[in-house]
Amino acid sequence: MFDYVVSGGEQTPNLTVFAVDLGSATTIEWSGFNANVSAAIGAATGVQVGAAFVTDVVPSQFGNAGPGTSVTLEVDFSQPVSVNTSGGSPTLILNNGGTAFYDAARSSAGSGALVFDYTVSSGQQTPNLEITTVSSGGAVITDSHGTAVDFSAALSARLGLGSDSPLKVSAVTTSQAVFANTGQTVQLAVSMSEAVLLNTIEAFGLPTPALNDGGTAFYDNSASNLSAGLLVFDYTVSAHDSTTDLKVSALNQNGAAIFDSAGNVLDVSAGFPFDVGIGINSFNSWKADKIGDWSTTSNWTSGLPTSTTQATILSGGVVSSTASDEPTVGSIATAKGATLKVTGGTFAATVGIGIGVNAGAIVVGNGATLTLGGRFVNSGSVALSGTSSPTRLELDGVSISGGKLQISGACSNRRA
Repeated sequence: MFDYVVSGGEQTPNLTVFAVDLGSATTIEWSGFNANVSAAIGAATGVQVGAAFVTDVVPSQFGNAGPGTSVTLEVDFSQPVSVNTSGGSPTLILNNGGTAFYDAARSSAGSGALVFDYTVSSGQQTPNLEITTVSSGGAVITDSHGTAVDFSAALSARLGLGSDSPLKVSAVTTSQAVFANTGQTVQLAVSMSEAVLLNTIEAFGLPTPALNDGGTAFYDNSASNLSAGLLVFDYTVSAHDSTTDLKVSALNQNGAAIFDSAGNVLDVSAGFPFDVGIGINSFNSWKADKIGDWSTTSNWTSGLPTSTTQATILSGGVVSSTASDEPTVGSIATAKGATLKVTGGTFAATVGIGIGVNAGAIVVGNGATLTLGGRFVNSGSVALSGTSSPTRLELDGVSISGGKLQISGACSNRRA
């Protein structure tokens, strides 16, 4: 027979024998036989010691919650509890100044689960959300023995949730030039606003960027530099991936934790989508050294370009666009030694979904109009030399950077 006196702070929903310490006695004998006490170790007594206590606090999401986001906090107890709200309703006071309110409809007191609702307000910022105080609000919360429950463990619980975090993605870049085709591997560099730490110990996986062409990029640990706030991802283009302007629409953490030295978790809601600046499986090339009219289908690798493709004129190619062509493409790219002649009508690359690149020559004349939109990088020459008016270069929300721009004769330049 052993006597046990409960001390303050000792609590368990089911008292269990952890070990048997014989003290100074080396054996316990009965009728000349040594007693075997091993069966007592691990034996549950069914005796509750102390009041029902908090075993876990589970948020409805992890990472960062921005202003306006609604989050639930589930407080789990060691046994079923009872909540009497006739005198009021309990609340949780949070370390960012916010308050979570008891949600009776979502709670399951009989299973020991109480749910509280919290909506993030602007300015309620913290890298790690914690419960600082539990206010009964006049409610009476007891366990199955009628004893007031113990909330103390909830006050030190790390929730893995930040609110209105200052840590954000600042840019997504790549060293890949203009286009990438099936089989090519592109590195995507995701830059953070500061140095970061990446914790995947308890993660389901590593972070991955969500790409607008349906492709998948994988985290490259060796190329990343967390102290510089740089996460690098490798993306190998598949045959079914296609877009004229690759974008990263989101950064999926997949259970991983990305945070700074102060513990601020990454705000994955800010700044997206990010333009990467390249096209994927989207270009249609005019064959090298071919000379002819735009509408000559056999000179294109994939038929006539459309408004969703990037038309590329390879080196030595000379393409003439006349009034009978009136093409509209996603963007235009000319290689060094290639020439695009707009001799009549309007040539439009205004969709703004691709990247215009000119390393060769673009000539606009004879009352023709060249209209550019989106982004356009010029390392060649763009010349307006028409003798008929109006010969126009129209820039719809785009600037031409680099190279040479020459306007002569009866020409005009319009910027929208």
